Amino acid sequence: MGFTGSTGPSGKASEAHVVAFQQIPGLVNATTSASLWQGKTQVDQSSLLNGGDQLQYHYTIDYAATSLQSWPLLNSNLTANLQKDDQFDYVDASGKVLSVGDTMPLTLTYADGHTATATGTVTSTGLSITNLPGFTSNLNRTMTITLPVVVKQQSQFDNLVRTNYTTGSVSGDNAQFDFNSLNYTIAGNPGVLKLTQAPSFHFTTSTGGDPTVSAMIKGYAGRQSPITQPADWLAAPAQPLQITDTRPKGSGWQLHVQLSDFTPTKGLSLTGQAQLVDNQTLLPLVTSADTILYQANTAKQSLTTTPTAYLKTPPPTDYHSGSLPRNGDVDAANSAVVHTLRDAKRR
Repeated sequence: MGFTGSTGPSGKASEAHVVAFQQIPGLVNATTSASLWQGKTQVDQSSLLNGGDQLQYHYTIDYAATSLQSWPLLNSNLTANLQKDDQFDYVDASGKVLSVGDTMPLTLTYADGHTATATGTVTSTGLSITNLPGFTSNLNRTMTITLPVVVKQQSQFDNLVRTNYTTGSVSGDNAQFDFNSLNYTIAGNPGVLKLTQAPSFHFTTSTGGDPTVSAMIKGYAGRQSPITQPADWLAAPAQPLQITDTRPKGSGWQLHVQLSDFTPTKGLSLTGQAQLVDNQTLLPLVTSADTILYQANTAKQSLTTTPTAYLKTPPPTDYHSGSLPRNGDVDAANSAVVHTLRDAKRR
């Protein structure tokens, strides 16, 4: 009695059945690893990377002499398709960012101290190396590929958490190995809220000198508009004010101001008030009390303006009494407008 079997189709319809193996155990015994370094520190899941950070990918291939075949078997070169984070750029030795299609000369280092060369081509996802030297059977060999990258400047607010981020593979005609994935975090860009330039007002008389106590008492008469400047008013030249807010989201901001006392040349102190005018608009009166001068309701609202300041003095009873002659000079430069820029959430 016999048995008959058939592996072919019995009908007219058929298709090819192909089974592909990345590697057959024992033919090529090798291990691969990938790591990311910042200087001498290895990047891991606790690392927070910032835009502009200089990093290096290290790809290591360990080939064991116990392999039954050389790798590759028929060709002389291996092919590596390496992947990088899409928020990284490859850079050359001078620090120049490389673009898709650019080539990168590579120096391959071996554990026994010798080196070899190869060339990579930048792709949209990483680097392609088609001339990576292969490994000969019966010879232990460890090769490391080092690729410098720089973290791109970030525009998003939130951090980018990378979990099991793929790094690529290396293959020959008889085996293919994947490099391990990596974990780390790329810091977002919260932006900056900054008082870039604050005005420094020096009140003078119409002739440019420091005011007398009498002139300060006469001072700026009140809130009237449009603004004109009679000869007996005390004014300070317009000074630039700049607030920079590059935060992509969040609350607004408030510019708080206070005016310190004036210091006469004879001692004692003299209170005052400053009336700021911005493009013919009267701003809140600046006194020794905390005052909000400008504010924005949302983030990413920068301000550049050039207000003019006029001196407004309170009634004489508000002055600190003492033996202060009414014609004594007042050093107006010794009165400070204190500027404090706060996030609107902070009250």
